[in-house]
Amino acid sequence: MGNKAIFLDRDGTLIDFVPYLRHTERVKLKKDVVKRAKFFQDMGYLIVIITNQSGISRGLLTLEDYEQVNARMLSLLKEEGLRVDAVYHCDSSDDSNERRKPNPGMLWEASKELDIDLENSVMVGDRDIDVKCGERAGCGYCFLVTQFLE
Repeated sequence: MGNKAIFLDRDGTLIDFVPYLRHTERVKLKKDVVKRAKFFQDMGYLIVIITNQSGISRGLLTLEDYEQVNARMLSLLKEEGLRVDAVYHCDSSDDSNERRKPNPGMLWEASKELDIDLENSVMVGDRDIDVKCGERAGCGYCFLVTQFLE
């Protein structure tokens, strides 16, 4: 049996939703989600961020913009005591892409690379595509963020 993980969507779940976020000063953590994720971390779960970033392929932000936003988010999370084990993104806008949520490619990739037992893992997001992604990947528990916080 592998590691347990909590997979967290980024925009609208872990940080405030800002369309095609490219400015680091607009990164704002959702502290209640961070606190709950830290509870899972303390129980031995890996913390993995899974995010669609089609704005890159659409030319609305650059890969550098995305990386700078992530660096800021990871710095803020570290200040809150949350260690992120990995971040996966899909920059495709093609819904048939295996990695683009609701398709499970990013979760399967993480499962292989981090030896994650998906049946004992959790997927959390702010949209139905996040829940569907977790279900398609075989996660044992899939929640909208509002359910996760209850």
